[in-house]
Amino acid sequence: MMRQRREFILAFALLLIVFFAIRLPIFSLGWDGTDGSGHDTDIFVHGPPGPNYLLFGRVDGQSIYMPATGHPAPPYAFIGWLGQMAGAIVNIQAMSNGAIITMIKAMVSGFHLLLWVALLALVSRAPVGLVARIAGYAAVVGLAISPIAIQSTNEFQIDTFQGFLTAAAYAMAVLLVYAGQSKAYQPGNLLNVQNLVVVIAAALVALGKNEWALVLAIACICTLVALSLSPILWRVDANARTAGLTAVAATVIGLVAGSGLSILVDRELWMSGWGLLFGLIPKFHAFGSSQDSDALWRVTSLRLPFILCHLLLMAYIMLKILVALKRGSPALLLVFLFGFGLFAAFFLSTWGPYPRYFGPAFGVLAVTAVWLLVRENQRSLLDPVFGFALLGVLGWQGIELATGDNIRQHNQHGISEFRASSADCVPLIPLEGVYRSPNIDFAHFGWGYEGASAILSRYGRTVCK
Repeated sequence: MMRQRREFILAFALLLIVFFAIRLPIFSLGWDGTDGSGHDTDIFVHGPPGPNYLLFGRVDGQSIYMPATGHPAPPYAFIGWLGQMAGAIVNIQAMSNGAIITMIKAMVSGFHLLLWVALLALVSRAPVGLVARIAGYAAVVGLAISPIAIQSTNEFQIDTFQGFLTAAAYAMAVLLVYAGQSKAYQPGNLLNVQNLVVVIAAALVALGKNEWALVLAIACICTLVALSLSPILWRVDANARTAGLTAVAATVIGLVAGSGLSILVDRELWMSGWGLLFGLIPKFHAFGSSQDSDALWRVTSLRLPFILCHLLLMAYIMLKILVALKRGSPALLLVFLFGFGLFAAFFLSTWGPYPRYFGPAFGVLAVTAVWLLVRENQRSLLDPVFGFALLGVLGWQGIELATGDNIRQHNQHGISEFRASSADCVPLIPLEGVYRSPNIDFAHFGWGYEGASAILSRYGRTVCK
């Protein structure tokens, strides 16, 4: 045990050095101009009351906030609460825009680091040999500096912040409580401490975006269907079956509780999330025509540097599940289906190349893969090879991203200086650069010309062409 403790300390020190060394150069960069980072920064700094969380712009010196239609309220309320906590420690209003961005990136990175440290602890306590543990440490470090991990801490988005953390926390809770049962499993009271941890984790997922809860609910249904097919397709012993059913039950309770709380916070925003989700269904027709297929391949080529990690993790996890069909784990299947569903739901859409939407899936798949790497049984030469390969492949990709020119060319928003315009029209400007400038009238360029024009017409103003 003392030896493993020393291993953990060394691995933690290595992770800490590598984690921040690769991120510090990009802490001073601005945002990439996407809507979320600018809006979330304004919420963090100014804490607007819900449901009008999103800053549209400013007219005659008056800031105009709009409802966060399409997303539930809790994620925005949480960001506002974090801003209040930070404001109690430092004087945010006295900070420059660049300093605020640096502080937020450091904060998001710190939250992400908590997960990677937890995985290091999981590896250090695993009852496996030294080589297997070193491979586990290598995998954690590789995942922590992968392109998707770096980009997730280089922006301030709900998906790569709350989504990544809550999805990963749920995966870890289910795997630790249910998937590792090798002795007779007795669920006892469904609301005992262990089960309650999973209930809370599922509730946190449901407090986020509607699609996260929907994918998790579908994963529960698919897991029950898979259990009904045992022993036709796979063999599940009584202990694993009981653990799996308990995992599904605890998850459903958590989803209901989290959704209910989200409705209590703001029912209209929660309902608008479902409206947005079902409105996107027409976009999920990637193979409906040759034109759609071409669009999918084009956008996939842009996503590939950030989703290669997901593809590697899913291939490894699926291989391990197939090898273990004779001793199947429904709880493991539940977690994998959750991660796979989060990935596939956006991958099959041509909505855009935005890496942030793959953040929650990354959290689930990373936790699952590391857990499988250091399992007590069903190990092979594949496991240490895969662990070291993750460090080599993902580490190299991460270094290329952090030191390349693309990330610096894209991250120019939020620290630019804009001067007040005397024109009668209102210019379209990224809000990151002007959200703290009361003398500058603007409309956030993310609304587009037509959208901004429709809103400004209420105030008798037009958009500058």
